[in-house]
Amino acid sequence: MRRVSVPERSSLVLYVLALLATIVIMLFWVTPSYAGDPIPTIRNIYGAPYAVLTIYDIKPGMEVQFVDAMVRSGPYNRLLSGFANERILQPLPNQKDGGTTYSALGRYYDLGTANFVEKERDLTIRQFLAHDPIRYEAKLIEHWLGDWGWERQTKSSATCVEPFKNDEIFQKHLSSLSYFKAGYVGQVGALELFPKGVSIDQIRTQIRHHAGLSGASIFALGDSGRFACYCEFFKSSDVTARLPSGYSTSGEALVGEQVGVVLQNYVSR
Repeated sequence: MRRVSVPERSSLVLYVLALLATIVIMLFWVTPSYAGDPIPTIRNIYGAPYAVLTIYDIKPGMEVQFVDAMVRSGPYNRLLSGFANERILQPLPNQKDGGTTYSALGRYYDLGTANFVEKERDLTIRQFLAHDPIRYEAKLIEHWLGDWGWERQTKSSATCVEPFKNDEIFQKHLSSLSYFKAGYVGQVGALELFPKGVSIDQIRTQIRHHAGLSGASIFALGDSGRFACYCEFFKSSDVTARLPSGYSTSGEALVGEQVGVVLQNYVSR
């Protein structure tokens, strides 16, 4: 039997150690953490193809209990793959309804998830409502993002982006991406329900003239031939100047615009 010399034995030990080190590195290699990166959440909200738009008339004095029940019974504490984001708008106090009409915009990847959430939630919040909520299932048509340099512009400008069809917005530094961010609140939002006969082009023209626009989303309201638009603003003076705002009934349809402050803005956790 051939005897292994000391130099050969040392080389063999070093080889084995190097091999083990390589295996350990491969097994336990940790890529840089992107836990704080907002882009995955932004993409998720940006791409959600469906929405549920709901109008709630709250009994006077029950607003705090209503909001608490909305959050507790909603999709916030559930792992629902079909849910993307929900914003709840608190009405401004000087609106003609006395500040008791709340709006909610939920973004979803499937309406089955939306129906599940809304059905369970209705049982909890019903006691705080003056009457049944008015709810529209909607399909996203497109988003509009305000120019990041709006504060230096003499004219308002906005860019149209369709879901998952314009990745450029993630490659350039556009502060208008804040429109898709979840978590932060306090921005002014407006939900407008248009009467039948108002075209998408008319809505687009209106959006392009909104001063201080952060972003907007245009929705088709089921098969009704009607549209809705949700907007948020960097600067609130343009939208609040149109007060008093509120909804009214045209035939059997609810039309009008409700302006409010984003009180809740969350994704599932």
